[in-house]
Amino acid sequence: DEGKTWKNMSNDGLPVASLRRLLVLERHDGVHELLAATSKGVYRYAQTRWQQVYQGLESNDTTDLARDSEGNMYAATDRGLFMIRRSSLSKESNQTALGGNIKKAVFTDYADIENYFGFEPPIQEVQAMAVDYAEVHPDKIKKWRQQAQKRAVAPTLSTGIDRSATDMFHWDTGSNPDNLVRGRDYIDWDVSLSWNLGDLIWNNDQTSIDSRSKLMVELREDVLDQVTRIYFERRRIQVALLSNQNAEIMQKVEQQMRLAELTAIIDGFTGGRFSREILSKKMENG
Repeated sequence: DEGKTWKNMSNDGLPVASLRRLLVLERHDGVHELLAATSKGVYRYAQTRWQQVYQGLESNDTTDLARDSEGNMYAATDRGLFMIRRSSLSKESNQTALGGNIKKAVFTDYADIENYFGFEPPIQEVQAMAVDYAEVHPDKIKKWRQQAQKRAVAPTLSTGIDRSATDMFHWDTGSNPDNLVRGRDYIDWDVSLSWNLGDLIWNNDQTSIDSRSKLMVELREDVLDQVTRIYFERRRIQVALLSNQNAEIMQKVEQQMRLAELTAIIDGFTGGRFSREILSKKMENG
């Protein structure tokens, strides 16, 4: 009705605060779809909810979306430009990669794939490697706080020295002729210790640590997001190169892989506590 009536759409699954661009795209079957570019990834509106389009993208930080005359979509990200073909939006994304002749493998679920690539480090180890390399481990902030607390116990040391030149040189008139005599040096020195008892309750360094902690958390989230996405995108290409399964099994494997990816992202943000809690609950319930 020419924009006279507006209707609220569902935001379920869409990070609205990170929204940067909306794009209407027509699929090969004539259906129109709404896509959104956000700093958290690309999302597609389907079946009254938003779903993330993640296959093939090496980054979540998407600045803009565009389409060409053939309906192919392009995403501009902080890691370069990516394209998804028009035909791929209505079915499972086709994965392509450069490689030699690789022997086909037979598997029925994602657990078989993990066993097949058992010689590679799991995602948890890769995340730990990335956090250690970027020096953004949470223990670093904890160490800063402990050091700030200890600093309040340590006193402030100050020293001073004063050299007096009074009567350092004088004339000795007791002999003939008079002699210029060098006297003794007079040196005063002092040492003082002081404590600021208020630092035991609140140290001003804590404010600085809080601001640096916020920046480090944001950097660690970016590192974990990037390494997790690239790790599983690499795994999808491996599966595509090895697969000779039917579409039903591939869809099941893709869903399992996506579940493992999301679990790994949560583990990265919680130091692995999420999976440990799930395992603990399962063991308690037998």
